[in-house]
Amino acid sequence: MGKVKELTIETRSAIMTLIEEGYLQREIAIKLKISKGAVHRTIQRYSSTGGFKDKPSSGRPRVKTKTEDLHIITISKRSRKKTAQEIRTQINEIREEPLSVSTIQRRLRHAGLFGSVGVRKPFVRPQN
Repeated sequence: MGKVKELTIETRSAIMTLIEEGYLQREIAIKLKISKGAVHRTIQRYSSTGGFKDKPSSGRPRVKTKTEDLHIITISKRSRKKTAQEIRTQINEIREEPLSVSTIQRRLRHAGLFGSVGVRKPFVRPQN
């Protein structure tokens, strides 16, 4: 199952406004162009919590920001022969908490940049 797109706070408040006006869940789903399940879940969440905020997410928070991800990718694209270790040392000079090599490799792989060894080619001789 793929990642579910969350409803905005405005959409959630619109759902509750329409419910208070007496609309059915099916009518709200058609009017706002969302699924009936999304309408139902929003109503359930509002009745149990009394608000529109998302539940706190589980898992470990990310170590770096999206800006740092872009910085890692930019460094790699500017100097294509840099290894992940060299990129790490350059990034860690400006960061307070150091990043690991595996984190750098994951960010590069996610961006579609994979490490590889260059193909050996014979030198061009003057006769050729």
